[in-house]
Amino acid sequence: MRTRNNTSAYEKGYAEQGLLNEFYRYRLPETYDINISLMKTTPHLWKVLLPDMNVVHYTCRKPFLRSDPGIYAEPYKLWISLYNEMDKIFNLEKLASECENRF
Repeated sequence: MRTRNNTSAYEKGYAEQGLLNEFYRYRLPETYDINISLMKTTPHLWKVLLPDMNVVHYTCRKPFLRSDPGIYAEPYKLWISLYNEMDKIFNLEKLASECENRF
């Protein structure tokens, strides 16, 4: 990413998806940035895309803030489960501490 610093050209309406599209030079499939609100607005589409989801964008409620998941209990559980798996492998608290000490 350091060699590709022209971020002014990406599609702002697509936020992170636009930046990724610009970085990889093509439009990534929607399964690389599924918005969690899709679960509420189009639940049937959420269920169809669920097996192929690669990235879920938690826009409405953030599981890492430990807020009440409301209707998003299923994706919250998924996030927490994946976070716990990563924590076992990478010791995330220690890693965060090391990063804070660098800057």
